[in-house]
Amino acid sequence: MRISPPIQRRAFDNDDNLVPLINIIFLLLIFFMVAGNITASDVVPVDAPKSIAETPQTEADVIFLVSAAGDVYLESKPVEPELLTDLLREQLALAPDPNTLRVQLKVDAALPVEDLKAVLGYVRSAGLLRVSLLTLEGMFP
Repeated sequence: MRISPPIQRRAFDNDDNLVPLINIIFLLLIFFMVAGNITASDVVPVDAPKSIAETPQTEADVIFLVSAAGDVYLESKPVEPELLTDLLREQLALAPDPNTLRVQLKVDAALPVEDLKAVLGYVRSAGLLRVSLLTLEGMFP
């Protein structure tokens, strides 16, 4: 009769509890990477002006931004302000219903009002009916 030698068990080690913990950490990391809100950032940093208006932001068909230096970007591409009217007219012509084309304007709070008026003049001459100025909700100091 053959008797097998007794199986020797290895000693309990504190590192044995780390493997499930590491697995859980990696699963949480993957979950938050997938479930996180991923948005595209602006071409240039824009510090929006504050407003006490509580109008909710809606989806826009066209977004353009104006930096503090007066540089204009239409759909993240730099544009000369003089050409803005023609580009907006093209967007208006491509829209299925020109009356419902929604344009959002992101302007830096440090932009002088005269420059903002000039940009809005280009927008007005393009014939747009709906233009929203994006602001941050907050109280004035």
